[in-house]
Amino acid sequence: MATSPDPRLRDALEELDSYLADNIAPLLVADAIEVLLEYSPDLTAEVLRAWVATQFQARGGELPVSDLLFHALKKLQVIEELKLLPEERFAGFLVELAGRLLTVCPPGERDRLAASLRFLTETRGPRVASLDRLHRAVGEAPVPRPTSAAAPPQLSSEELQGLRRFSLLLERALPAEPTP
Repeated sequence: MATSPDPRLRDALEELDSYLADNIAPLLVADAIEVLLEYSPDLTAEVLRAWVATQFQARGGELPVSDLLFHALKKLQVIEELKLLPEERFAGFLVELAGRLLTVCPPGERDRLAASLRFLTETRGPRVASLDRLHRAVGEAPVPRPTSAAAPPQLSSEELQGLRRFSLLLERALPAEPTP
């Protein structure tokens, strides 16, 4: 009689699958990944290999296996970037996992995956998010921007021509204001 797997592990694997499918956020899968850290990276590599095989078949072989493997590892690296797990444990786990994923990648795609993984490690570092919307108190006026002594950059003739075309397009698109 086979013993049933640890229920925590089973739940962690289900959450990982949901995370890879973009059904749950990194914060919600962090505890599950922490459970996986208690096991050999071989287990996670096998789970990711099976996930990649399923995705590959579901998409009719459209996507390269190397891209699917990279996607899975990048999703895990996001958890590291967000510092949701202890860095010293998780970083080593990711390195070992990447090595194992390279071995399951088809030989003709290994160079591509290796290059993607190098890019992944080279682009690590502090992320600077772009601010899309700034919230202010109601009625608060924006702080005036300091004026710079530097002259504005000169536009090329192509840029000037593009601006003229854009302004003509706006004039045609916007209705003329009625004259009093």
